Amino acid sequence: MIPAKGIRQVFLIIAVLLIYPDYCQSHPREVILYPEFAMITEAKKIRIATTRDQRTAVFMLPAGALPQSTKISLPPDSRLQINDVTYQPHPGADDERIRELKKQLVVAEEENIRLRSNLASVEGQILFWQTQAKGKAKNNAEALVLSQSIARNLKKLHQEKMQSDRVVELNLARIKDIKGEIARREAKSDTNWQVTVLLTGPSLTETSLSWTYISRGCGWRPFYRLNALPNDKLITVSLAAEVWQDTGQDWNQVNLTLASGEPAAEPSATGPTPWTIKTLPETRSVKAGIIEEKRSKPAAAPSEATLTLQKLPDNQIISLGSRTVPSNLKLKFPLTEENWPAEFIHRIRSGLAAYATLTGFTSFPGWRSYPAGSADYFMAGSFWRRGAFSFTGQSAEIEFGHDPQVLISVRRIFDKPEILGAGGESVKVHRWHWITSVHNQRDFAIKLRLEENLPQFPDKRIRGAINHDPPPDEQTPTEAAWLRDLPAREKITFTGGLVLKMPPQLDVSPEIKP
Repeated sequence: MIPAKGIRQVFLIIAVLLIYPDYCQSHPREVILYPEFAMITEAKKIRIATTRDQRTAVFMLPAGALPQSTKISLPPDSRLQINDVTYQPHPGADDERIRELKKQLVVAEEENIRLRSNLASVEGQILFWQTQAKGKAKNNAEALVLSQSIARNLKKLHQEKMQSDRVVELNLARIKDIKGEIARREAKSDTNWQVTVLLTGPSLTETSLSWTYISRGCGWRPFYRLNALPNDKLITVSLAAEVWQDTGQDWNQVNLTLASGEPAAEPSATGPTPWTIKTLPETRSVKAGIIEEKRSKPAAAPSEATLTLQKLPDNQIISLGSRTVPSNLKLKFPLTEENWPAEFIHRIRSGLAAYATLTGFTSFPGWRSYPAGSADYFMAGSFWRRGAFSFTGQSAEIEFGHDPQVLISVRRIFDKPEILGAGGESVKVHRWHWITSVHNQRDFAIKLRLEENLPQFPDKRIRGAINHDPPPDEQTPTEAAWLRDLPAREKITFTGGLVLKMPPQLDVSPEIKP
């Protein structure tokens, strides 16, 4: 027999569905998705409940919606007017589930107490029979009977203990699962909102309403795929939108738009916003030798046909058309792809690193901006690493990662210091040498840049002389650099030496830091 309380709840649900047939059936029609939230538009025909003094229409906002952001409108030709709007919190499915789980947790913890009590009883009986083994029998026959009895009881009790241990273990696992689900649901639990619209005007049975609101728990970010093709002097760049939403309802065939900025703020009566001219972020500088080289051999400008990538500077949008985005699921929507002409350098830092970093340099005829996002970096289709990517400016320097087929070996030799001269004229002399070898194991030639820090002497009592073979192509007071074209399957060697002179009482470390 159904309890009276249950009957009342059933009749209440039926009454709500009869009065407000769209109360639980409204779904998003349009979504503007920002990086951390969404602006959602819904539209439905809703029954009007008429009483003696007022007419009301009711709809629900899902968990995560901000009720204060809601904007509600009637059709332009409607004879009704919105007189007032009220919001009331309404428990969602998660709240009901949490209450049910907490009841299950109480039952499971009570069961755990009972099971542990039974287990303690079994362990006590085992201890009793183990102590009986120390008793003395009067003769061999009694000893045999006693030992058989002890063996039977201990075997039975140990089997019971094993079963009890297993049941306790399963019950503890169940308690852990229940607590985990409660914690997850409480962490993401948000209140649904019941919106009541007070209407004035002629007596009608239904009206069309549309409402727009901001919802948390959803967003998007750019996802890039950058593929270096040094042999073709190209970088292929693909852009996709990684989209997610956790509103508790699926977005079925919504008109989805991506936005990179933030929605316009509410109008203010404080006057116009001050106009401040700010500098744009500087692009990464590249080495002088590369700049000079690029000036002497400029990369071909990308044709208009290849520049099809939709860029997203501040407050720009992209329409994706009709899309379906299930709740609690991340999706990637491919946007566009283009080819960037590029020059590539294998860069080795300080002559002591065990790897060469592949870096691509590209430039554009005009200013470009790409918002920050995740990126997968490839070399000729081989995945190298996952990282971040963003770019603003007219030229880009893109590091793809360490090339495993360009091998670096460094050999260092530190001679034992010697004392030259005698008396007050004596000096200590250190002689250090290093040899850097680079082996290009690829099937095509590469452009190599070796960069090496030059020693600095903050202590004026230390004097040093450095020599290189071959001499560097570029040199500043702190750095030397070599530019070479290294053919496929060939090696190249660079050597360096340093002679240090100092007073005999001083000593220095032979460590060479990048």
